[in-house]
Amino acid sequence: MLGKHEFAAAREQARKLKKKMPDDVMVYGFLTDANIELGDYNEAEESAQLMLDLRPGNRPGLTRAAYLRELFGDIDGALDLMNMALQSTPPSEFEDAAWIVTQMAHLDLTVGKTAEAEKQLQHALALFPDYHYALGSLSKVRIQQKRYDEAILLLEQRYQAAPHAENLYALAEALQTAGRTDEAKRVFAQFEQASLLETNRADNSNRELIFYYADYAHEPVQALEVANREFATARCFHPRWLCLGSLRKWTLSRSAGAD
Repeated sequence: MLGKHEFAAAREQARKLKKKMPDDVMVYGFLTDANIELGDYNEAEESAQLMLDLRPGNRPGLTRAAYLRELFGDIDGALDLMNMALQSTPPSEFEDAAWIVTQMAHLDLTVGKTAEAEKQLQHALALFPDYHYALGSLSKVRIQQKRYDEAILLLEQRYQAAPHAENLYALAEALQTAGRTDEAKRVFAQFEQASLLETNRADNSNRELIFYYADYAHEPVQALEVANREFATARCFHPRWLCLGSLRKWTLSRSAGAD
């Protein structure tokens, strides 16, 4: 249900599971994920904290706590928690390590640390070659560096590895930014066709479709139609900087196993 973006139903199932297994760490992970997506940040925070209380230093709890720290604007705290999660990752789990390193690079990018982000992403790709999340983040680094052709190649690689409509949109934007207008129009058209096929599913690319209609196609009526449709089915949107606050100050010491 979480994978299909059926967040309300997922939360209901997780709440039922919690009654049966109140000491299961991942049940609280499911609750954290669902509550974040539904905009219930207080509940998400409580669930993430319980994960760390039940099993201090567990990786799923650390990464979820890190994401909440990011949502609350505490980038340094998020990086600290992600680094703790990385340290607890066995050397044989290459993809998990690459995912964590990619998230750390994303955090560096949000505060303008482009060089640090680039190093992290090169490390992620060394751990797990052609990792599509790392390719996408590295393309953002290249765009900031105005190395547009390299960014486009990375986004083409990412789309080959993960052929999702939203990845086509990012490729089209990069082509437009690079001045390759005819190619951008072609890819935007491909994106629109693919996005419309999934627009009524819970797991969709409606956010990108709205931006496409508003910013590139200059069709505000269509943009509003998609936005209204999405608003009717989704309880909320949660841009990363929407919330203020922090996880309780003792989260970090508790997760490290301190008294």
